[in-house]
Formats: sequence, C-alpha cells, structure tokens
Amino acid sequence: MNLRATLLLLAALPGVTLADTLPARASAAYDAIGPLLAGTYTGTCDAKPNQEDVKGPAEIVVGADGKVRAPGVAFDLRDSLLAELSRTTDKKKPQATAVFRTIYEESYFLLLPEGDTYRAAAQSDKQAFECERVTVTSALKDRPFALSMAAAVDIERTVACRRSEDDTPRDAVFRLAQGQVLIDGQTLDLTHARRESLTIGQGRGMQYDAELADGRFFVALYNDRGEVKEVGILAGKEPVIGCEPVPRTR
Repeated sequence: MNLRATLLLLAALPGVTLADTLPARASAAYDAIGPLLAGTYTGTCDAKPNQEDVKGPAEIVVGADGKVRAPGVAFDLRDSLLAELSRTTDKKKPQATAVFRTIYEESYFLLLPEGDTYRAAAQSDKQAFECERVTVTSALKDRPFALSMAAAVDIERTVACRRSEDDTPRDAVFRLAQGQVLIDGQTLDLTHARRESLTIGQGRGMQYDAELADGRFFVALYNDRGEVKEVGILAGKEPVIGCEPVPRTR
C-alpha cells in the first residue's frame, strides 16, 4: 500500500510509563479511562424494556475501576469489544463522547453530547437504563487525551519515514511523550488539538489521532502486540510524512 493510501486508511479508521504489549496498553488506557468517566449520571432516567422490572436509584454509576452499574445493569468497560473516546474543543465549549460495547451490543455504555448536556445509557442482559440531561466530569472533556492517556499512547521508536511516495525511506526518531510529538525532526503539540480520539479494538489494536488548529492531522496506529504499526502527519487529506517501525534486528 502506498504512503497516501496508508495514511488515508489510518485517518478513516474508527483514534510516562511505556507499555510493551497491546493488553498492557489497553490496560493502561482503561486505568486512565475509569477515573475520567467516574461519577454518578442522573437526570431524566428510564429503564427499558420495563421500569417495573428493575429496582434501585434512578442513576448510572461508573466507578474509577471502570465498572458500570444501574438498575438492572452491570457492565465492566474492560469487557468491551470496541471502545471509542473522542473529544473536541472547536465548539463553544469542550465536549466528549464515550462508546463502549461488546459483540452485537449485548452490553454497552454510552455517553453522548446532546446540546449543553449529555445522554448516558448502559445495558447488560437485555436490560437497558438511560438518563438524559446529565453532566459529565470536567476531567473527561477539558483535559487533552494526549495527557490523560499518556501511559497508554506514549512511545519512542526508530521508524522509517517518507515524505512522498517517491521518497526513499530513511531512519528517524518517533517520540510521543506527554502530548509532544517528534517525527523525523518535525514537532507537534497535541495538548492544543481541537479534536482527539482513541479507539481500542479487543485483540485488534489501538489508534490515537488528533487534529490541530492549523488543519494538520496526526495519527498513530498500534498493532495487536502494542507496538507502533504506522504513524503519520497529514495536511488536509495530503500526507506530509508517513512512517513504519524499523525492525529491531536491523
């Protein structure tokens, strides 16, 4: 796959203590995610399919350990087949979205912005519970993922980079540390990104990406072993630089 196609594919995908494997990275991510989501979500709440079948306070509670509880619902975020977090600052005020789901969405936890408030929903064993007009913690929406998820995404590696399809690959240093990126001499400050996302696919890999105010787009894709697989910078839809890891035996 050529450089342009690779980076466009990465951009389209659903995205410090260094972790060496995907399970370790995912664990570090969930260790960070739990406290960001931790809280009691209450507002206008409703149980489905039948309110009379469940008992308990009209609220959804997320613990710092990532365990979600609501009337008739119990779900551990770490059991998610797919986890997606996003954050944007290009609105009047920062907003965040969180989606955690198992296969066929048998169990899930959702936190979705609706105007100035949020909708929280959780399900397990065909019992669902939803609350509208809830508020979220400032930690989730106000702090850059590049900092709050640093233990999961930070990495340093020698990579082979090209600035065009015809360019000869050359070895360079790639470093992501506390929101600061270095790729082949280019630097980015992700702490001022206007949009960020983190996606974790159980057994499939992890992606972190960020869009900067100047229109540049950074993406890092980690394989199922937790190693960086692809990393790049785009300007609009055009690749600026694309890199792959240099084999450690070279």
